[in-house]
Amino acid sequence: MRYFLLLLLPLLILSSCSSKYPSAKLGANDPFARTMVPSEFFTVDPDKDNVVEGASGTTVAMQKGCFVDRMGRAVSGPVRVELAEALTMDRMLSSNLTTTSDGKPLETDGMIYFKATAAGEEVFIKKSKPLYIEIPTGQKKGGMMVYHGIRDKDGNMNWIDPKPIETYLTPVDISTLDFLPRGFAGMVATSMPLGGYKKATKPFVDSLYYSFSTLGITAATKEPEKRAREMGANAPLNEPYYNPNKKIEKGAYTKESYTTGNQALSDSSEASLSSDLGGEIDQKEIDPARIKTLKDPKFNNTLIATHEFEERLQSIFKTCDKDILDIYVNNLDKDLWRLDEMAAEKLGKGPMADQFRAFAAQRLTNVKEAPEQATAMQQYYQQQLAKNTQELKTLFENAEAKQAAAQRVSDSISDEYRKLLWKREKYRMEKYKFTWTDNGWVNIDKPADPVLNATIPDTVKNSLQFIKVEATVCTPLQYDHLHSYLVLTDVRSLYKMNAGDRTHYYVGDQADHSMLMYPDRDALIVVVAYKDDVPYMAIKKFTTGRQTTIDIQGVTRTTQQDVGHVMNEIEKGNYAAKPGEWKLAKDEISVSRRSNYLDENSMLVDIGYQRYFDAREDELERQQREQRILDHLRGIIHPCSICDNQGELSVGRSLFRSNCRSCHDLFVPTTGPELAGATSRHSRKWLYSFTRNWKTLYNAGDADAINWCNYAPSEMSVFPELTDKELKELYDYIECEGGKYVAAAPAMPQ
Repeated sequence: MRYFLLLLLPLLILSSCSSKYPSAKLGANDPFARTMVPSEFFTVDPDKDNVVEGASGTTVAMQKGCFVDRMGRAVSGPVRVELAEALTMDRMLSSNLTTTSDGKPLETDGMIYFKATAAGEEVFIKKSKPLYIEIPTGQKKGGMMVYHGIRDKDGNMNWIDPKPIETYLTPVDISTLDFLPRGFAGMVATSMPLGGYKKATKPFVDSLYYSFSTLGITAATKEPEKRAREMGANAPLNEPYYNPNKKIEKGAYTKESYTTGNQALSDSSEASLSSDLGGEIDQKEIDPARIKTLKDPKFNNTLIATHEFEERLQSIFKTCDKDILDIYVNNLDKDLWRLDEMAAEKLGKGPMADQFRAFAAQRLTNVKEAPEQATAMQQYYQQQLAKNTQELKTLFENAEAKQAAAQRVSDSISDEYRKLLWKREKYRMEKYKFTWTDNGWVNIDKPADPVLNATIPDTVKNSLQFIKVEATVCTPLQYDHLHSYLVLTDVRSLYKMNAGDRTHYYVGDQADHSMLMYPDRDALIVVVAYKDDVPYMAIKKFTTGRQTTIDIQGVTRTTQQDVGHVMNEIEKGNYAAKPGEWKLAKDEISVSRRSNYLDENSMLVDIGYQRYFDAREDELERQQREQRILDHLRGIIHPCSICDNQGELSVGRSLFRSNCRSCHDLFVPTTGPELAGATSRHSRKWLYSFTRNWKTLYNAGDADAINWCNYAPSEMSVFPELTDKELKELYDYIECEGGKYVAAAPAMPQ
């Protein structure tokens, strides 16, 4: 919104007992009384500075002591202010506000009516304390003047006594101005919760913007290896024996040998795909520390603390050139139009140069009492900039140190759990009569056709076999975390089953789903799930080799205390026991001394580790989600340092046109939803999986996939042939082109 500024000459020139101009809003026989633009009324204290704003955006600033009576005496007591705005043609016509001066046509840019009364009597404006008025306009026009309006008894208007409009700037409290890039606050508001905050309060939004300072150190520019480690730090861990990618070095499994799971795209791949977007920030871009420095109250009563500079700042952001900002900061004693010309001259040619030339054409000057100590203000600005930059850098480094400390704790606990898994595997293999040597496990080849018959011959009942075990958890709930254990009661050991998806679990590797065990033995599948930190549990007894796929139903809500009690009873051999007197302190994992299971084979111990890993996974997912949002915000803050490789974007553009455009637009919902902002709402890993074959996620009950697929009755195509590189180029294009024009896309469920 632009503003048409005028220093209003006293509307009612004072004489000893009357005014030069009549102040009636309507004539005595006014035929337009019913359609006249309505007035708003405000009550102000004349002993204070006051600002009122009309419904259409007109702002009237009244200085303390500006109101006087007919004798020129200061008014005391409340003053009633009447304001009517006729800023559009329909309001002018309905009010018969014709734009002529002594019969000559005028070009109008808006009309207002203002009148002040006290105790029922008209009061007037003191010449030495005029009103300051801002009238909103779509485009400020040069050569405009201010006229007094006279309305006769029949409702006819005549505009007389034109005066040039003063072009002084009106400073306001600098803390009330919005100095953030357009779209930043909106994007933050749609991305909440963020950074531990639930609401996008102004202090939080400002502090978040300033946190992007110290150019080049935002998380988006971390080296890929470090980011990959952080994002992949909580990959599922399980016994290495059945991991086809296991390695033995110096007589022991490598750390990577314990990492299992079915991942379509590795965490490290996602990290590198995300981290190479945008690259280093151009050092000429506007550092948020500069904006933080400008918000200092020291800049009140300068051209920086005006709506006109606030408007120009949005264009300065688009230049991506701090030198343009410095033109305004370093020349506070010059008229604003001269600074506009200097900015246009430095920019040379192009749309941005033209924009600043248009600003210059407004011929705006400076605040009426601009500071004479411009040089001192420049020095203060540089000193404060250095101070703010260092403070923001220190905050960033402290946050990095805190995150690194948390990662060290996580690494330590993961190492402890790997040792436990090693003991668990070694224990079971020793029970199965295998031998560990300095060179690692003596591996056993799997039979081509594992023994999976429903009836097992007596000759093999006591033979160790590779037996398939799969579990399907049948439940309508979508749990935050679910853990499934195979308990081998014959050797008092357990195996944590791997997750195929949210409902299917298996033993062994993801291809064969079988592991070494004795057939025809009693075993248990124990399921423990959590939803909003509330535990759920189910137990299924089966016979190994006779049932290969076990359906788990009856997953019921319970308490953490009962989870501990049931596990304890299982370890003592009381599989059907009901919860009794056994107590489990909150968040404490312990094993009864009467347990027949060693710690490495205790579900109580294991679930304790899993609860920690669950919390860490939630935290890392939160960080990854917030990192995607920060990457998007970074594109708003530094628009010239992102998406500047048009050669690579052309490949993504071609992929978009050939695969997506028939059903999707970047910015407008069509057959499918708009795609701008998709990378801020979902991880790259999720987007790649969904694009290749959304049906897999849909059938697994993925809530986001269900929301997307229920958008329209038509079925989305699948693209299994697209490679990781092609998908990266496609979503780079969507992120870059969408981010240029969409300030804040509505957030999809996370």
